[in-house]
Amino acid sequence: MAGGDLYTVPGGVHLYGKDLPKAGIHGVARPTLLELVSSAAIKPAGPLVADRPTIDLHVAALGSTFPVYPEGAVTLRLPVTFTARDSATAELSVTYMSCSDRTCLAPVIDRRIAVRIPDLATSAP
Repeated sequence: MAGGDLYTVPGGVHLYGKDLPKAGIHGVARPTLLELVSSAAIKPAGPLVADRPTIDLHVAALGSTFPVYPEGAVTLRLPVTFTARDSATAELSVTYMSCSDRTCLAPVIDRRIAVRIPDLATSAP
């Protein structure tokens, strides 16, 4: 995970949109998600947002249209608030599935990541 990246999207590959149902459409595809699973000191402060809009990808063989991010990187942000001034820990869940026009990689579903935020009192201005 160099530079904090969880997954770097290779060229010619897209990720599915965050608003796709969790089970996909007719069981096909998985959304790109970042979720706060548990934390005593961190609470969600708004909806998950992406830095790029989705486009519609029609797959004729399946007779379905999927919301996908254009090829390349997409950054998801989940606004949070801190309920304590000391250090905080959280468990995050990441889900994504990447595909090209020829094949799909196995989806990553509910990959758990533990994070620790350093003491907020010492880093405040």
